[in-house]
Amino acid sequence: PAIDGQPAAPLHVGVMGGAGAGKSTVANLISGAQAAESNPQAGFTRHPIAYTSVAGPLAWSGHAGFLGPLQRLTDPTPASLDEDVYQVRRVPADPTTYDLLKDFVVWDCPDMTTWAAAGYIPRLLEAAGLADVVVFVASDERYNDEVPTRFLKLILEAGKPVVIVLTKMREADAAPLIAHFQQEVVTRLPPGVVGCYAIPFLRPDQLADPARQAARYRIPILNQVAVLGNPAAARRRSVYGADRFLCRDCPIC
Repeated sequence: PAIDGQPAAPLHVGVMGGAGAGKSTVANLISGAQAAESNPQAGFTRHPIAYTSVAGPLAWSGHAGFLGPLQRLTDPTPASLDEDVYQVRRVPADPTTYDLLKDFVVWDCPDMTTWAAAGYIPRLLEAAGLADVVVFVASDERYNDEVPTRFLKLILEAGKPVVIVLTKMREADAAPLIAHFQQEVVTRLPPGVVGCYAIPFLRPDQLADPARQAARYRIPILNQVAVLGNPAAARRRSVYGADRFLCRDCPIC
């Protein structure tokens, strides 16, 4: 978008991770509404879905080449549609809570680990390339699987700032899991992980109303994303990071 002369805002937050990690739950938490289709089926989300404010502009999504070969759907469609498409869903703002979507677009992305994920990878890469900030989600029982960790390393090598969210643990296990993850995983990654947060198992009322009922987990993540969200600086960081990443191994550069 910056190269094509579009405004720096809104910025794009990509929610990414392995199958069954809880990406859609985290996308809901960040968006502040039960917008994403959380589903126990691993790999349910098979194309990128953008969440934006109901009052926000949509000019950014119609730009030529916005997501490469992915075509924008015009009608609401289940997240399980397995095609080279993306869709945009508008989320009503809640005046009683912080509305991240007035400045950001949140993308709920397909995974990279299910048996059919080979067909999703190009869609995931398009969203990853677009993202100004990545929220990487990993569950308690699979927080260091090889494929998601390799993808996380790739994201960091591309210069993307990453906020890591670990999910699906007991409250009492949250702090030790974060400490172990930072020691065993983060220290072996390229620089760029700007924060690690835990979201324990959420109750049904917290899943239904994340903005109010799960605020204690939501607000630290929002604060971290907002810190990274100076529009001009963030978009410049995205463009220069992509440029360095693409030229690093190019024999003619």
